[in-house]
Amino acid sequence: VMHRIKIKIKNYFVRRRCEQILLYIKMELYRDWRFWPMCTSLQGNKHCRITLPDNGPIKIRLRDSWCPYNASRYTQTDCKMNLDIALDEESVKIFEAIDAWVIDKLAADPMQYFKQKLSRDEIKRLFKKSVRQHEKDGKVFSPTLRCKIVETGPYPTRCWNKNKEKIPNPEVWKNHIITANVTITNLWFMSAQAGVLYAIED
Repeated sequence: VMHRIKIKIKNYFVRRRCEQILLYIKMELYRDWRFWPMCTSLQGNKHCRITLPDNGPIKIRLRDSWCPYNASRYTQTDCKMNLDIALDEESVKIFEAIDAWVIDKLAADPMQYFKQKLSRDEIKRLFKKSVRQHEKDGKVFSPTLRCKIVETGPYPTRCWNKNKEKIPNPEVWKNHIITANVTITNLWFMSAQAGVLYAIED
């Protein structure tokens, strides 16, 4: 089945989107990712891991992605920045499917994650969507995905050109076109909300 689907993709979709589409189809067919029990960090933050069956990280490559805004940080001393990446229609489907899968997992055992009985619809309402929709003065903008960029530390986010040469990270990210290697970091919980945390790696 997967072989026939791959052939269809090669015939009907452009090459730069094949990786995302194949991941989407694989997730729909197997849904074999691991959803770990909740744990608490030393700082008191609650989260749970989401990994591949072999415990490896889940990575999604977004090619030729536009950065409509500059990166931002919560405080001047924060070593991590938030970067919004514009998504096309196919990419939106991928991240909406991930959200739906996560909500199903939470709904299967709400007492563990929320300490109370909640229906799937109630969990969906408190769940922070991965895809952000933007609208201002009646004008609708491209949907985006918010990702973390690590500026300093042992594992900073690094940038490379098309010749695979390391280059300095942009001081201004707005209007850059990038190929983003997006990794699912974890599922976070805060107050009465939960959501998937994404990060951009090399």
